[in-house]
Amino acid sequence: MRMDTTKIINSGALSKMVIWLGKNLSPRLGYAVSDFLSDVISHRAGWRQPRALRANHWVVCGGKATSAELTRSVYETYRISGRGYYDFYHIMKDPDEVLRRVSFSPKFEEILQKSITRQEGIILAICHTGNQDLGGRAVVLRGMPLFAITAPEEFGSYSLANQLRHEFKMDSAPASLETVKKAIEHLRNGGTVATGVDRPFPDSHYRPRFFGRPAALPVGPVRMALRLKLPVYAIGCYQKSDHSYLMWASEAIEMQSTGDADQDVLLNSERVLAEIEFRIREHPTQWAMFYPVWPEVMDGVPK
Repeated sequence: MRMDTTKIINSGALSKMVIWLGKNLSPRLGYAVSDFLSDVISHRAGWRQPRALRANHWVVCGGKATSAELTRSVYETYRISGRGYYDFYHIMKDPDEVLRRVSFSPKFEEILQKSITRQEGIILAICHTGNQDLGGRAVVLRGMPLFAITAPEEFGSYSLANQLRHEFKMDSAPASLETVKKAIEHLRNGGTVATGVDRPFPDSHYRPRFFGRPAALPVGPVRMALRLKLPVYAIGCYQKSDHSYLMWASEAIEMQSTGDADQDVLLNSERVLAEIEFRIREHPTQWAMFYPVWPEVMDGVPK
């Protein structure tokens, strides 16, 4: 039987311990502990999270990676992700340090200024690379009127993450019909809405193609954009070798219409995902997606 440790890894008790370590350990010791924990998890081949990550990376590389290459990819991703968590928890209450460590690409800076002046509603489609929590902290400190639609889970680490977001004055709520209504009103008032589009959402009625394969992914940003006649911007974060971070953004992805509502959702979702594919391919081991985007391939991935 495969061990499903997702709830253990995302438990409140473990998350509180990680937050405490992040706050209290020096960078040298903090990175060492982070690396150790990341290595322990990444080498547990029977655990669901490492298996999901391995399968996701296998699809990203076109199904051509060897077992050894996938093992190395999973190992690197856990290390990058673990150090990102440490960085966030270590500096999250130091605004000056957050803004020193997080820079913005020219395009992201342009979107930021447009958002602050509330020229129109802005829809951001998040790619889970780098350190999205630290990036979110930075953009709120810069004055972006951000409303974040988060994962629907209300337990453990997800609940704690939302508590931290509210503490840092980021308006956020787990995905629901009421949350979408609030997001649309926020957009109509010139606000900015951000939500992930590369994390699997099994209840989705749509299967846009992502890295050449249909995937049950969220289409909420595109549906809001079509409804309000707004563009979508793909965004994400890269971790640099010096543990600073860069927020990137795509050009505006204007919604196209075919006359068929369902086809419009699929077409435009795939256009947004194509931009995210490009960014993931630039830094594949920074794509920290620990849920199976393509569950049908998991048993066929090289062990």
